[in-house]
Amino acid sequence: DGIYTADPRICQGAKRLDRIGYDAMEELARQGARVLHERAIGHARAGSVSIHACSTFGGAEHTVIGPGDAPAGAGRHGVVGVTGRKDLLRVRSRGADASALRDALGEEVPVVVTETRGATLDLWASTLEVPEPNALVSRLRSRFDGSIEIECLAGSVALVGTPPAEAASARSFLSARLGLAGIRSDVVLSTQHATVAMLAAGDVDRAITVLHRAALETTGEGRAACTA
Repeated sequence: DGIYTADPRICQGAKRLDRIGYDAMEELARQGARVLHERAIGHARAGSVSIHACSTFGGAEHTVIGPGDAPAGAGRHGVVGVTGRKDLLRVRSRGADASALRDALGEEVPVVVTETRGATLDLWASTLEVPEPNALVSRLRSRFDGSIEIECLAGSVALVGTPPAEAASARSFLSARLGLAGIRSDVVLSTQHATVAMLAAGDVDRAITVLHRAALETTGEGRAACTA
């Protein structure tokens, strides 16, 4: 019956939003929410068309996606939603460069994050539209002949809605909350509309619940932060 602050099948505290802006909705889709495709939101923005996200089975409640900033009731650091994805392939290389890896992956495997630390390159790519991920892994290993390590079950979690001005504090907040929950995050980074942590796919659901509770369900005084 609309867009929620998290997947209600994962997070019991998820709340439906009355309104959400194009940018935040597009970022939710990009970071793993499977409600609307990000290209659909881009088309709506280009035509100044508001989207009314409703239940297939009827009912008055819904969410309007259109122009505007964060909805009333946004949580800490401007967070409007928490989402994650489990379809990522992590490739670590100490020899091949990023362009060679991107070429080997091909256009059907978009690179989500690239991180360089000294001589080590970590690259996360989406396998969402790859029909045979195992064949892709075999092709990569054959081409780079032992110079790469591959993790097939990688994921990410994102605080969506964090503005650039909140980037540093949002990264600290995300890292601290995951650390307190015993969830390891290898990389924490900022995009224009989100703060993202890369982690194991098996930790994604718990990370969503932990971060939603911290950012959207309570403030430091124990009051609800999202009332939409």
